[in-house]
Amino acid sequence: MTSLKTLLFFTLLVFTGELFAAQPVKLFEIKGAYEDAIMADHLLFLAAKKAEGTVPDLRVFRLDNKGKTTQIGSYRSKDYAHSIARKGHYLYLVDGKFGLETIDISDPSKPQLSSFLPLDGYSHKVVIQNNLALVTSGFQGLHLIDISQPTQPRLISTFQAYPPPEQNSANDNVTSASSYGGEEDYDNQREASGGGDINVTWEDLITVEGALDVAVQGQYAYIAYGSEGIVIADISNPKKPLKVSTIRVQHTAESIFYKQQILYVTLGLDGLRLINVANPEAPKNLARITGRCYAMDVSVANNKAFLADGQCAANSLYVFNIADPRHPLKETAFSDKVNHVRLFKNSILAMGPDHAQAFVLQH
Repeated sequence: MTSLKTLLFFTLLVFTGELFAAQPVKLFEIKGAYEDAIMADHLLFLAAKKAEGTVPDLRVFRLDNKGKTTQIGSYRSKDYAHSIARKGHYLYLVDGKFGLETIDISDPSKPQLSSFLPLDGYSHKVVIQNNLALVTSGFQGLHLIDISQPTQPRLISTFQAYPPPEQNSANDNVTSASSYGGEEDYDNQREASGGGDINVTWEDLITVEGALDVAVQGQYAYIAYGSEGIVIADISNPKKPLKVSTIRVQHTAESIFYKQQILYVTLGLDGLRLINVANPEAPKNLARITGRCYAMDVSVANNKAFLADGQCAANSLYVFNIADPRHPLKETAFSDKVNHVRLFKNSILAMGPDHAQAFVLQH
């Protein structure tokens, strides 16, 4: 078995072969609650959103050709590490309440803060296109940042598709969960309380609403904008982003992935939506995939879609054949309690509330 895992792991690092629908082989498991990951040059960078106090929330692991992981470095952000992106020997980390941290990883065993750019809002996701970093910041929308000089990132503009709701300061910092576009993230709580609106703290609401995720392709940014739906923006002029269209949804748009003119958007209790955006001004629904729990994240490669279906105790990572995106076909499901999923060449990293597990699928 060891020789098989060694061969498979070497293959995943060198080749970009097909992802096959078969029983997976687990390569390794790392304890901890992680939300984002980057693999490069035999190194794995993990963002641990829920690390408390002074516990490092960016952790660096070295992988050998036997599938063994060894932690070699760590870093503590200003708040919580929600998302990371890499360009050259810099990592860009968004940390929730504060903004964008640029981290020098030229020595991965000693990540060092290179610069910090404070940002309004609650920063959830960072993606990079050329010299532009795009950061979703909840109610504050999408920040566009010039990173041509990594040590001096510069905010170019902020795109706000919808005005944020007013904070209710008269009632102990409490607001209605439905005050912003009919927030659907609290459906289970509504049902438990007999229906109707429930009150949540402003601190809670800002972490689950507004601009949550973004995918970029060419001149367009595709934004998962919470209960407002999916917003498509033209960013060809980063100084003046323009709203092109909005795709309304029944539940909260949380995670978004772009592949070959198709958006894959997780909608919590409403599953996964596939949308054709060949014409960004007139998107067309293709299909909807339902899960058992709560669709939280999605990644796509070749003709496979990998859906992280949340807190199900077993088989929470679904694999769908999307050769015909109008008729997705479920092929298999595995792993447990998968909140986030990332694909690296032909390996899969499934991240849950207490562990990250890497798999390679056999032919």
